[in-house]
Amino acid sequence: MNIQIENEPFPYIIIENFFDESESNLIWKEIDFLYPKLGSPKEFIAAEDYDGTYMTDSLGLDLDGIYPKRKISDILTIADKIYNEDFYFQIESKNEYWNAIRFSNKDYTKLRFYNESSSYKPHRDIWVNALMSITLSDVEFSGGDLYFPCHDFLIETKNNRTVIFPGWIEHGVTEIKKGYRFAITRFIHCAMENPKDK
Repeated sequence: MNIQIENEPFPYIIIENFFDESESNLIWKEIDFLYPKLGSPKEFIAAEDYDGTYMTDSLGLDLDGIYPKRKISDILTIADKIYNEDFYFQIESKNEYWNAIRFSNKDYTKLRFYNESSSYKPHRDIWVNALMSITLSDVEFSGGDLYFPCHDFLIETKNNRTVIFPGWIEHGVTEIKKGYRFAITRFIHCAMENPKDK
């Protein structure tokens, strides 16, 4: 993995070639299995506008909702590889904000499919300390980039590229102009335990 860590205009991380070849093969087998089961924005709990309309027309699945045990899913278990000391040290040495990943105790993962003309309007996931988005496509595509309107900033999406940023920064996905892409999106946050849960 090739890791680029930036602090301007806000903290973000870009990882090229996130999955190696054997991991990619496992991920694509699972995507092929899940693809016919992808649901509407309502089904995967997409962000809503003030009037209750969904802010995306992409299809998706809430993976944590469909897998009773995390280890059943290659997508969920392979994406866990960010939770290791070497990665923590590398990112925290650039910005202590990334302690949020080391000390996170909750995460949720969704699989999304962006077809031609699909997009995601700008929104904020205010409860998310770190949002990790992994792009996968087996065709040539254009558009579908991550953009941050308050900063007039865009990060191009590429196959097997991962972008990590604070979810509370307003962000969206530009319209797919050609082809399609999948996104594995992980919402990472530090949740306080409720004493009643003990």
